[in-house]
Amino acid sequence: MVILTGFAIHVTYACPITCAHCALYCSPKNRFTLPINHILETIRNLPVSTTKMVTFTGGEPFLLGRDLISAVYEASHRGFMTRVVTNAYFAEDLATASNRLSALSNSGLHELLISWDDYHTQYIPFASIRNAYWTAKDLGLKVAIYLVQASNSSWTAERVKHELGGDTSAPHIIIGSPLNRTGRAEYNLQHAGPSAKRVLGPCHYVLAGPALSAKNKLLACCGLIPETKALVLDQNLEPNRLNAALEKGRQSLLLNWIFLRGPYAIMEWLSKRYRIPIIDIKEVGGNCEACHLLFNNKRLVSKIPYALNENPDEIVDELQLLRNLGIITPEAILSLWKDSSTILDMSIIPDNSP
Repeated sequence: MVILTGFAIHVTYACPITCAHCALYCSPKNRFTLPINHILETIRNLPVSTTKMVTFTGGEPFLLGRDLISAVYEASHRGFMTRVVTNAYFAEDLATASNRLSALSNSGLHELLISWDDYHTQYIPFASIRNAYWTAKDLGLKVAIYLVQASNSSWTAERVKHELGGDTSAPHIIIGSPLNRTGRAEYNLQHAGPSAKRVLGPCHYVLAGPALSAKNKLLACCGLIPETKALVLDQNLEPNRLNAALEKGRQSLLLNWIFLRGPYAIMEWLSKRYRIPIIDIKEVGGNCEACHLLFNNKRLVSKIPYALNENPDEIVDELQLLRNLGIITPEAILSLWKDSSTILDMSIIPDNSP
């Protein structure tokens, strides 16, 4: 059984900016937002024994105002580590950054993850990123910058570190993430080449890091392809059904297969077994893009039930073996198959990124 360790809540899909690469079509016009009471009740139903991190993402969580403070307080006081993902649009000056971040820090926030890359530049100046970063550092928060990259990206980890300035001896955590051409990026960035460093292997989010979408769908993974039926555990979640829905997901052979091998490996297996052509691995940006390609290929999807019926015990037995060996965590699985996977070299592997 895959252990849930992180849980993400897409609190809203509203966002003050409209990035070309946004997987969730967030924008000022996208008004999907979870009611605060629903968010709080969902947090109260999370399994305390295994959940380590609760991530509040979107959209832009800071648009929730005091409701975000209430959500962070509820999660942190239930014993969960807490993270907020933001584009730092609000940090136009240090005083405003301090005012907004101090309130969250006082409510129990542990980590701030700042999204910044080439696709944010036309909307938010790097000065706002710098203000939010150093203010959060001064407040004692763990801070990282989440950098989505394609083959031609001008904002590299080295450039971000240089532009941050400050104490150059301080270790800056930059989380490199490959551009997945899903959502808006599928249409806006068709010709953007994949990053040389990307994850195409076991998925360390599925089942281990599910998410609640701003449309109130319980998703089996981080949720960057939220309309994919096979990844939806509950179409309209009532918080008291949360654990039952999560348990149903843990029993899914398909989801466990994705966890163990990843979507591209499943595409390869189906391609070889049923002689279905698939896109070359060199053209795939990452696991989310591979998952999107898998579940939008009708020929591949039609063969998944047959594939699962051929030898269902193989998946169950492998999970049992890994559990007995004590290597059932996402990080351990990813490391186990590193020789047959394209692995992204990240500073840290987050419990649940945006």
